[in-house]
This record gives sequence, structure tokens and C-alpha cells, in this order.
Amino acid sequence: MENGASGHCLGPVMPSPEYTVSAFLDLAQVTAEDVVYDLGCHDGRLLIAAAQKRGARGVGVERELEGSHRASNAVQQAKLNGRVTIIHGDAMETGLDDATVVYLYLKPEGLAALVPKLEDELRPGTRVVSYMFRIPGWDDHMVEVRATTSEKPGRVDVSNVSRLFLYHPPGKKAKGSKFWWKIAVATMMAAVVAALACNLMCRRRQSRQSRMSRMRLLKRH
Repeated sequence: MENGASGHCLGPVMPSPEYTVSAFLDLAQVTAEDVVYDLGCHDGRLLIAAAQKRGARGVGVERELEGSHRASNAVQQAKLNGRVTIIHGDAMETGLDDATVVYLYLKPEGLAALVPKLEDELRPGTRVVSYMFRIPGWDDHMVEVRATTSEKPGRVDVSNVSRLFLYHPPGKKAKGSKFWWKIAVATMMAAVVAALACNLMCRRRQSRQSRMSRMRLLKRH
């Protein structure tokens, strides 16, 4: 469960189901090159699976002290201390600069609150996956995930159907390039204004010189 800066709960009180974790790894195409962030990591199961099955590094953020201890213990038991880090803290205050994959299981209001942070901090190419709820204002690719019963392998349990939403946000560098584009346009406009001002001054100087020449001619006559 994750809380925002205001202290309101942003995420559900339950972890993602196991069948969703496997689907997430496939949908996000997690590899050993990835750094997976789980914002509201609960017991750390998703990060442990990413490390064990794909060789990825993981960072989990959990506001609840009990939950962070549970996740830390699970990581230790799995002997993944060198690959998975659990942070007891607020997702809104955790840097995401090195994230290549971000997993979110948050309420709609929690997702909305997190959007500015994601847009400001994520690098281009980062994959974001939201479980159950869409991120407002972002284009997504949605897949449905169905659980299978352990008693009857391969049989679909229609009561357990979940949705995962995959996103490819533009990232901070793309936003930065837009900023520099604006700077370039402003610089060009300033150059145009300066050229017009210089041209106007030259025309005034020529006009003044022309009047002085006519006056000298009149004096001679």
C-alpha cells in the first residue's frame, strides 16, 4: 500500500496476484538489463520474480512499515539482497531516474497524482505497467490476464480476470528537447527583430544623409 504526501492511501491494501506478476514480466518484456520499480511493493513478490526469472534489478517502495519489513524479509530469504532493494518511504518522494520499468497497482486518484512525477523523471524508453486501472491522459495497450486453477491445470477461472495497461511515456529528455526547441525559436525570433531594427536604423541614417545632401545643394544655389 502506498501513500501520497498528503497521507491519503493511494493504493489497494492487497498485493498483485501471482498470475498477474508473470503476465507483467511478459508484457513489459523485462530482461536482465532492466531496473524495475514497484511503487507500493507490498510483500515484494513482483520484484523477486523479476530478479529470479529475468535477472533484473529491482527497487520497491512501501510506505507501510510492516509491509516494507515483510518485503525486506522476503528478499533476504530469496538471497536477492544484491539485486532487490526495498525502501520504506513515499513513492512521491522517491527518485526514478534509473528506472527502465515501473509497475503500479494504485487507485485512480493515486495514478493521477503520480502522473506529473512520472512525466518529469522517467527516461525515454521506460515501460510503465498499471494493474487494473488506467493512467489518466496516457495512451495504453491493454491486455486481459486470467488465472488458472491449480486443481485443474489449464482451466480458466473466469472469476479471476485482471487487466494490465502498458505505457511508453515520452520521458524527461523528450520534454527537454521540446524546451530547447522553444529556446531555439525564441532565439530565432530575437535575431529577426534585431535584423529589422538594424535595417530601420540604416534606412533612417540614409534618409538623414539624403536630406543633408539636398540642404547643401540648396545652399550652394
